[in-house]
Amino acid sequence: MTWFLQYYRLATVSACLLLLVLGYLFLIAPRIESARAVEVLALQKEKEKQSSFEAKLKYLVSLQSQRAQFSQADINLALTALPTDPGVPEFLASLESLALESGATIEGISLAVLEPAKGSPAASTKDTKDKDKLPAGVRVLEGNISLAGASYGQVKTLLGNIETSLRLMDVAALLYSPAAKTYTIAVQTYYQP
Repeated sequence: MTWFLQYYRLATVSACLLLLVLGYLFLIAPRIESARAVEVLALQKEKEKQSSFEAKLKYLVSLQSQRAQFSQADINLALTALPTDPGVPEFLASLESLALESGATIEGISLAVLEPAKGSPAASTKDTKDKDKLPAGVRVLEGNISLAGASYGQVKTLLGNIETSLRLMDVAALLYSPAAKTYTIAVQTYYQP
């Protein structure tokens, strides 16, 4: 008992220090380490976001500098190839001028705006081949041209003129009726609203 009375202050201080050290080692230190790990992960994610934003900004700045290199005439030329609306009058005028250049006479033209399949981008379904798929947002305007009394050479020239036309056009079908001696050409052109 005398030992306790003589050293109780030292024993109490030692026990408190031991409790503090053990509490720090087993309770506080693991939580500090987990907090540091979380902060390191958060910092890494923020650095990745920052580098991604910097790459996008660099790309946009390069696009802006490239945009300055093109004149308005070049931009209008690109819009002629893939306009923002069907441009039916322009399409009819170009078909007529292409037919006149080839020496063929147009008997009639029928037009149809083809709508993309619902629930899928443009004309892409599982049944279609890769060449039939269009990029998302691109629409099709189809014109059926009837040529009366045209020779094979004139039709061939007209097909070549369609192929080299400034506006994007594809020949979807070519039909010949020997009884009526007429050709029917299905021409598709594209636009992106």
